Amino acid sequence: MNNIINKINKFSKDRYLRKKKYKFENELMLKPKYLNVGGGNFVREHWQVLDSLVSDRYNHLPALIDYNIDLEKIQKWWNIKDGFFDAVYCSHTLEHLNIEGVRNTLKESYRILNPKGTIRIVVPDLGLARKYYKANNKEWFEKIYPYIKNETIDQDLDYFAHSYYLSKKPNNSLHKNGFDFRKIKSLLKEASFKNIIKSQCGKSKVTELCFLDVVRPEMSLYAEAKKP
Repeated sequence: MNNIINKINKFSKDRYLRKKKYKFENELMLKPKYLNVGGGNFVREHWQVLDSLVSDRYNHLPALIDYNIDLEKIQKWWNIKDGFFDAVYCSHTLEHLNIEGVRNTLKESYRILNPKGTIRIVVPDLGLARKYYKANNKEWFEKIYPYIKNETIDQDLDYFAHSYYLSKKPNNSLHKNGFDFRKIKSLLKEASFKNIIKSQCGKSKVTELCFLDVVRPEMSLYAEAKKP
């Protein structure tokens, strides 16, 4: 009788351990590894999204926002564990923040990354606009903003660098910051990132990040850095 009871107990214990192992393996497999900062209604396996549910620009679905954080209000500490993610992706978001918002976003991104983790930043390229302005390439500006009919290239650059980037109006959808690589590199360095490089569209060193560069590649700057 005791043998039968022992066998039943052993079977029950083994079954329990198998169930626990299965649950653990599933949780491990489904654990988010990547964070999209400012990602809105972004959905991809192994990813989570940090964005604000209160937005004048977009209607974000609450079910798709994992961390409801308004980057413009500069929440000093995000409710995310240190070293939780392998990579952070931030596309066409930083230009909507003032400089303190940018600094805090980069600082918190650094904190929540694993050692050796990667951050990839995509922003409109002010350096590229200057380049085409110096080359008197009005066609480039007209391609970027076909709905704006400026008479001169000086007006084009003024729109790109001021009306578009440096709007001072509260609660608007325009940009509050402009970046070239030198500026974004300096800000990443200030946030303690290392190995800061100027990248290209779809050319990330992290395979998972190569598929995300879909927003306005013709006028974007790509930068990538590592947490040591």
